[in-house]
Amino acid sequence: MRALENENDPRILKELALLMSAEITRLQNRVKEIESQKQISDQKTFSMEESLVVLRKKFFGKSSEKSQDRDRSRKPDDEVLLHSQNIIPPVKEKSVRKLPEEIIVFEASSDELVQASKDFGIENPNAGQWEKIEGLFDQSTEIEIIERSYKKLVHKRQKYKLKPEFNSTDKDHVFVSAEGPVKLIPGSSYSIDFAVSTVVDKYLNHLPLERQCRMMDSLGLLNMKPQVLYNLAKVVSIHLEPIVEKIKHEILNNLLIHSDETPWPINNSKDSDGYMWIIANNLGSYYRFEPTRSGKVVKETLADFSGVVMTDGYSGYYQFKDDHKKNLNQNKLAMCHAHARRYFFEIKENYPEVEEYLSLYKQLFAVEHQARDFEELRNLREQKSKPIIKLMQKWLMEKYPDARVESKFKTAIEYTTKNWKELTLFLEIPEVPLTNNEAERTIRQAVMGRKNFYGSRSIDGADVAAIIYTIIESCKKVEIDPRQYLLQTIRLCAERKLALTPLEFAKSIRQ
Repeated sequence: MRALENENDPRILKELALLMSAEITRLQNRVKEIESQKQISDQKTFSMEESLVVLRKKFFGKSSEKSQDRDRSRKPDDEVLLHSQNIIPPVKEKSVRKLPEEIIVFEASSDELVQASKDFGIENPNAGQWEKIEGLFDQSTEIEIIERSYKKLVHKRQKYKLKPEFNSTDKDHVFVSAEGPVKLIPGSSYSIDFAVSTVVDKYLNHLPLERQCRMMDSLGLLNMKPQVLYNLAKVVSIHLEPIVEKIKHEILNNLLIHSDETPWPINNSKDSDGYMWIIANNLGSYYRFEPTRSGKVVKETLADFSGVVMTDGYSGYYQFKDDHKKNLNQNKLAMCHAHARRYFFEIKENYPEVEEYLSLYKQLFAVEHQARDFEELRNLREQKSKPIIKLMQKWLMEKYPDARVESKFKTAIEYTTKNWKELTLFLEIPEVPLTNNEAERTIRQAVMGRKNFYGSRSIDGADVAAIIYTIIESCKKVEIDPRQYLLQTIRLCAERKLALTPLEFAKSIRQ
């Protein structure tokens, strides 16, 4: 270094300057590289922290996405949205099933009356000192349980022989038998009531067949096998197949359908898991099992439909976007604001500014509760909802440039803006609701069943589940009891008589 300090040769000094300049450039590039790596590391750390907050909320927080400052002044009746109201008259109060009543009269015994005289200090106590007050009682009520029980019915069909003087046939003897009970299938050892009870317990009350067998064993029906119960459920589903197809056509014969799908496990070694697909509206619910989540399934299901398809953000439904070349039926796609809102709701702890956007959502949903018919809703959306939507769009555009790359905040904004046309279709068509909650409510029955008995043992079993879920959920839509509907319908089907869909049945009893 001392030699360099005393160096005066311009050529050497020039070489030294060039070397120093190159080293400075190398160090500058290295600093940039380290800073870039640090930014990537910081971004990954930040993204992990964001994801951790979302996961904590998902697994340990409240599942409700309602804001804490809800309008407490709203009456319960106002919670019923126009889009979820039924098209048939509501159930009349007097037609609601009530518990059967049994009146039990308790009368005092002679000993009790004698004791009462003693308690009051009456001389020579006896029962004759008291008289009954006709029609006057102390009254109380209690609910009693009648335990389920099983019994074997032996059906003896009386045989009859034609008298010889009336026998014009070439046979020596002619016999006939009395009509027996209606059977689920000829030769069945189990009644229609038994089969329907099995189906309702599994697909409405979520009781696995193995658990039903244990319950039957405890009540005296010994050695029942799950396979026997499944066979009964399958026969029930075969009877219901034509009705399920009619339900599907009823649903598609409407301006709007909701659609969704959920995983459905298949518990055997040869078949892969699949999905339970649903379409629904206020006319009914239709389930369909398929071993794939491909958009081809919904395309096939909606082949005869022309209208608005309301869904979440799954890409399989993008074929219904207006600008999509495969949208052959020109169905319009509407997307769910509940899903779009969820992206912001889940990150509000990390991004306090999101509360401003969520407050606009609160105002937007409040408008929906004010209408009593679709014409009024159209006007309200034009006057109140459209300005709110413009404010929401403005907020998104202002926040997007400053949103951190690969952050969940930026993802939330991009999801909403990418699907803006589908999210605002409700402004054009009043029959389109803000959310896909109709499908969410419909698919919940299958989700609860999946949690309790973890899907099906075969694809055949999944198809049986789809048929029975269709019937049960369609009954709920029109407010009729699934058990009573199934009992009546299976008897008609077993007799090869015409059976009504739940919608048709509800209309027939409420006209």
